[in-house]
Amino acid sequence: MILIAGGSGFIGSAVVKRLARSGADVAVMTAHAARSRERIDSMGARAVEGDIRDEASVQRVVAGAEVVIQILTFPTFPVVKPRKR
Repeated sequence: MILIAGGSGFIGSAVVKRLARSGADVAVMTAHAARSRERIDSMGARAVEGDIRDEASVQRVVAGAEVVIQILTFPTFPVVKPRKR
């Protein structure tokens, strides 16, 4: 299974669709599986519950993956840069 973190975003969804069309077994890690399931299913993948900020959930999800692709934008992005003085 190919696990994708960030597979429901703009770039991530394109990667998911491409891999699924090629016949790969694709799972998308999402912190909101119930909310995202329909969209992820429509891309030819399956939603798996996991939060990149929670080490235990990441370990659980990654354990079944052959490959992990991280395309996730972190919750603190964009970072506000302080003004130059």
